[in-house]
Amino acid sequence: MKEVAGVVVELGFGTAGVAVGDEVYGLADAYRDGAAAGLVAIEARDIAPKTASVDHVVALDQAGWENEIGEVDLVFDTIGGDILERSPAIVRPGGALISVVVAPPTTRTDIKSLAFVREQSGSQLREIAALVDAGQIRPQVGAVYPLARGREAFAAKSAPGIPGRVILQP
Repeated sequence: MKEVAGVVVELGFGTAGVAVGDEVYGLADAYRDGAAAGLVAIEARDIAPKTASVDHVVALDQAGWENEIGEVDLVFDTIGGDILERSPAIVRPGGALISVVVAPPTTRTDIKSLAFVREQSGSQLREIAALVDAGQIRPQVGAVYPLARGREAFAAKSAPGIPGRVILQP
């Protein structure tokens, strides 16, 4: 994964959810070059608006970065390795540690930890299905459309207001 952040300067045809001038951050897919360039073409689905509450950035290649940060409510890990291993210590009780690399290595029971699937694979999808079947996770379905109304379903999902997945049924 390649992290990106910046300001939207131009939109492709049909882009929804962001506007020119929006401050955004996100992850470029692993197959895309140029994430460190001055301008990056990236799909809108791979970015999100920068939150107003982000006011401090720490270089994780510096020794003792966790002391500079202090306690936080959320760690969203895109790196893994040593950074992820040291991250549980800085999450406040009741906070969350989420990784798109691997399952967070923590025994803490006072925080939520979650591995977020960024690119699906058959084994990950089977694991998710088992968790759904066991009642450990519950998919959020926002709307169900017949396949013949696919255009309407796409438009509805592209507009704000539908939480969860839009399902197309044959």
